[in-house]
Amino acid sequence: RKDRKDSQTESTTEETFDKDVAEKKRLAMPVLARRPSVVARPPGDNVLERCHYQQEEKEEITDDNAKVVEFEAKCAPVAFDSRAGGFYAQAGKREEQATQDVDKAVPNEPNEYLVEAHTVEDPILVTAKPDSWLRRNRCWIVGGCIILVIVIVTVIILTAVNMDGPDPPTASPTTVEEGIEEQIKGLIVSQLPIQNEILSNKEMPQHKALQWIVEQQYNDGSSWYTAERVLVQYGLAVLFLSTTFAGKDETGSSFWINSDGWMEEIDECDWYGVLCDEKSSIVGLNLTENNLAGSIPVDITLLSSLLSLDLSGNALSGSLPLKKFKPIDLVTLNLAQNSLSGGIPISFSELTKLAILNLSDNSLSSTIPTEIGDAIALTTVNLANNKMSGSIPSEIGNLSDLEELDCRNNALSYELPSEIGNLRTLSTLYLQHNKLLGPLPSEIGLMSSLHTWNMSDNHVFDKIPNVLWQGSALENLASLDLSHNLLTGEGSSSDFHQFGESWNKLTSLRLFNNFFRGNIEQLFQRTDNFPSLEEFDLSFNFFHGTVPDDMFDMRKLKRLNLHNCGIEGSIPTEIGSLAELTTLMLAANQFTGSVPSQLGNLMNIKELRLDYNKLKEALPSEVGKLDQLEQFTASNNELSMTIPSEIGTLDSLKVLSLWNNRLTGTIPLEVGSLIRLEVLYLYDNQLTGPIPSEVDTLVGLEKLRLDFNRFSGTIPSQIGNLASIKEISLEYNQFNGAIPSEIGKLDQLEFLAGFENKLTGAIPSEIGTLDSLTWLGLWSNQFSGTIPSELGSLTGVNFLYLSNNKLTGMIPSEIGSLVGIKALYLDSNDLNGNIPTEIGYLVQLEKFQLSGNSLSGLIPSEITNMVKMEDVRLNTNDLSGSIPYSVCKMDPVPAIAVECEEVICRCCNPACTQYTMPTLSPFPSTSPSTSKHPSLSQIPSLVPSRSFMPTSSLAPTRQAVIVTIEIQLDTWAGATGWNITDSANNTIHQVPAGTYRLQLLNTVYEKVSLDSGLDYTFHLLNSEGYGLRGRVILYLGDTPGVENILGYYVDSGDWFYGYEIPFVAHEDGIIESVTPGVFFSWGLEQTAALGVTYESDGVPAGIESRLQESFSEYFIPNTEPNIAIELDLGTSGKIVSGASLQSWYLTSIANISVGVAPDDGNPVVSDPPKLPTIPDDDVVWTWYEMGSVPGCCNHVREVVIPDVYARYVKFEIQGGYSTYGSNWGIRQVQVSGYDALPNNSTGVRD
Repeated sequence: RKDRKDSQTESTTEETFDKDVAEKKRLAMPVLARRPSVVARPPGDNVLERCHYQQEEKEEITDDNAKVVEFEAKCAPVAFDSRAGGFYAQAGKREEQATQDVDKAVPNEPNEYLVEAHTVEDPILVTAKPDSWLRRNRCWIVGGCIILVIVIVTVIILTAVNMDGPDPPTASPTTVEEGIEEQIKGLIVSQLPIQNEILSNKEMPQHKALQWIVEQQYNDGSSWYTAERVLVQYGLAVLFLSTTFAGKDETGSSFWINSDGWMEEIDECDWYGVLCDEKSSIVGLNLTENNLAGSIPVDITLLSSLLSLDLSGNALSGSLPLKKFKPIDLVTLNLAQNSLSGGIPISFSELTKLAILNLSDNSLSSTIPTEIGDAIALTTVNLANNKMSGSIPSEIGNLSDLEELDCRNNALSYELPSEIGNLRTLSTLYLQHNKLLGPLPSEIGLMSSLHTWNMSDNHVFDKIPNVLWQGSALENLASLDLSHNLLTGEGSSSDFHQFGESWNKLTSLRLFNNFFRGNIEQLFQRTDNFPSLEEFDLSFNFFHGTVPDDMFDMRKLKRLNLHNCGIEGSIPTEIGSLAELTTLMLAANQFTGSVPSQLGNLMNIKELRLDYNKLKEALPSEVGKLDQLEQFTASNNELSMTIPSEIGTLDSLKVLSLWNNRLTGTIPLEVGSLIRLEVLYLYDNQLTGPIPSEVDTLVGLEKLRLDFNRFSGTIPSQIGNLASIKEISLEYNQFNGAIPSEIGKLDQLEFLAGFENKLTGAIPSEIGTLDSLTWLGLWSNQFSGTIPSELGSLTGVNFLYLSNNKLTGMIPSEIGSLVGIKALYLDSNDLNGNIPTEIGYLVQLEKFQLSGNSLSGLIPSEITNMVKMEDVRLNTNDLSGSIPYSVCKMDPVPAIAVECEEVICRCCNPACTQYTMPTLSPFPSTSPSTSKHPSLSQIPSLVPSRSFMPTSSLAPTRQAVIVTIEIQLDTWAGATGWNITDSANNTIHQVPAGTYRLQLLNTVYEKVSLDSGLDYTFHLLNSEGYGLRGRVILYLGDTPGVENILGYYVDSGDWFYGYEIPFVAHEDGIIESVTPGVFFSWGLEQTAALGVTYESDGVPAGIESRLQESFSEYFIPNTEPNIAIELDLGTSGKIVSGASLQSWYLTSIANISVGVAPDDGNPVVSDPPKLPTIPDDDVVWTWYEMGSVPGCCNHVREVVIPDVYARYVKFEIQGGYSTYGSNWGIRQVQVSGYDALPNNSTGVRD
């Protein structure tokens, strides 16, 4: 074109020029005619339209009869013409070809001026023919049309003739629609690592999105869409279809909260949450809190121009689809508050422009990838509230622009990398609630921009680090939290003297729950180091001394917490000078003297805690000035005199707790003015008088405790106005009269205690309307009349105590409706009639007291349904019949008291004449369960079950053998003794009760010489009757060993008087029993390899050595309630006879199962074996249930396994939790058994 232009004649006149321009504009009209009739996008979006505007600007005159239309490179993207059915890939056209196309545009005739449009791989110009060409060739065109019509008519006739014939074979796509679909599919596959099968699967959202594009966008006559727009529409459609479950419901609405425009026939820039730039490119997608569910499809990565993606606050799950994230210009990625799992892909390193990364509040695991250091544009990284583990990579130091790093609430461990000091722009560092170790790197002192640093709840062990003083550059630090670590330091030494030097901007300093000690008076040498301090928390440390005077120079303090710091002396009067205080915590110290009246100067105080000290005298009336006070606790002191009436002016008060003092007088009537009060604790004082009727104004009161005082008078009916009340405790007072019927209005009431008073009259039936009630205690009053049948409506009640009253009549049958009740006490009344058979419905009942009444008739057999019975008292009645023997076989055997002259009972207390000492069962026996894995069947034993021969069949010769008795208890058991008797009940050996006073985990031994082959019985006795829980082990020989052991587990509940173990000792080294219960012949700490895994697939470190030591508690975080303990017994295997597990103090477990499986042929991992991998797919398990564990204390659960050959043993523990700290624990697991001998046919153990 340039050459042609250079050769033009320069003599063209202006008139000729204007004429040519007008003519050429007229001839350009065929090009304009190809534009779509309806264009929804603005100018610039349609390829042809954009090119047309450029055409008008770029027209140039080359000679009198020729015109060339130039299209710039940007006017030649990939285009699609739906009518032609083809793609035109223009980018990449070689310049030489472009020149050739232009040369071909040089006309030989005056009116020929544009390159002809044709389908090629890389066309660069789109042209049309002028009218003159049409005139010259109209004959050929008419002729061609006639021929085409003839062909079409012929095809129709032939089709009609053969329409009843066989179906023709399927051919390749020939229609325009099929061609479009195949080409779009090819384009998608070329951009994503996705298989054709996914796009062809009609159930997949990808296929549905493809069909929508073909049918809705390209079959309606529109034309010319870029490949970029095709991919964008496809990616958006897949996202919509993947995260709405079924797309749209029958009403046409999606499950998204807002789906306006999505997959409708409008421009995608108008869809909800889509943000486009001036070129109509999608640069932002914000669908936060829009109820998206399912997984994030990888197809979303087709949004190549995306700069910001925000899908936070939804219900998305699955892993991050970022293996090939195309939008490399992405600046913001926010996927927080979902349920995403898996790890962080290393492909983040390709997002070199990413500035904000927020993946918080998900379930991401694995480690932080080291490649995160390659995303050098990051300014914010938020990984909080996930399950990340491992260390913080040193590559984090490469992020020189990082301003915020939030990794709180994970499981990160190891020390902080020294490279963290490179983050000179970092202002916020949140690392709390992890497992990070110390000491802290000194390079932290180089982080000059650090404003907020929270390192609480980790395992940092160090003195106050030098990095926090001595030339520290942390002059911008405003908030520092190092609480709940292992930090140490002496207040009287240099550890603190320069602490925080030059921290002029520090507003919050929290150091609670560490190991600081020393004199608190010398804690800080200069308080002017903290001129801006607003919060100061030193609670739960080990200081001594008095409150330092210099502390009161920090006049900006708003929150001061010195709880449990060991501080002595009086509360300084200067504390009233801290006028900005909103929170003052001085509880659990050794403060003495009186409460200073200067506290009344703290006009902004909202929370004041003075409890658990030794404060005396009266509360000052000045507390009535604290009109902002919301919580005031001064419990457990020695306060005396009356409650000041000024307390009624505290309009904002929500909690008033003054229990366990020496307060006297009455409750001031002004208490009725505390309309916001929620908790009122005045119990354990010396208060007198009635409950003021003014309490009816306390409509927000939830807890009222007045017990252990000297209150008198009647319970006011106004108590029925306490609409929010949940707990009422009035016990141990001198209240009289009847309970008002208005008590039935308290529909929120959960706990009602009125025992040990002088209440009279009938128990109001209105109590039966209290649907929320779980605990009702009215014993030791003077109630009369019958038990209201309406009490049967209290289906949520767990504890019902009506003992020691004057109740008469029969026990109402409605009592059987209390299906969740655990304790029912009706003793010491004057009840008569039969025990209703409906008690059989009380399957959760543990304690049942009916003694001291006039009940008669037979004891109902339905008592056997109460399978959780622990204590049953039926004595001092006129009952007859028997306690079914099945009750005596319960484990543990319940403590039962009856009148033995009338009732037959084999397992009642020793007062019964029919009392027979029960035989001690071995481990609680459980049959194999297939409910866990329905396809499992019991594993056959490789050796026969042990047979126990009768004594008469043994050899007549006798030899003296030594039997050692070992007793190991898990609880204190009182004065315990034992004896051994022969078959004639002659005492062979005796240890009198009281010889030993067994304590927790204290083991004692006793040896006795017996003749072999005879029947003996070992009796375990307890003269004091306390409960016993532990092991009884008999074995042959002089010293404890691991062979020939006969063991039993005892769990007697509250009361224990005796158990029996029948046994036979043979001279050939065998000790047997008719009730066999082999305890253990080897423990996992001796031979077995083991491993512990969490349900979240995390594997804790160091467990090989921890659990292989006997009674070395292994702790598991409460956040991991489900674990598995796996044992590999080696390829030789064992004959497994039982298993046991002992829990740690205050640990509760919902369920324990133990499974055994035979050898699968896999080699042992190492010698000694460590952390075995037991693939469930390769072995067949038989499962036995071991039950649950309550919350206290050191419980053992055991199970008999009927001599099964096994290589693998697995304990599956579910629902582990402890209320003591943040970890639950296991003390020991053991397995019973003996070696398997291939040729052992006698069943005798080796």
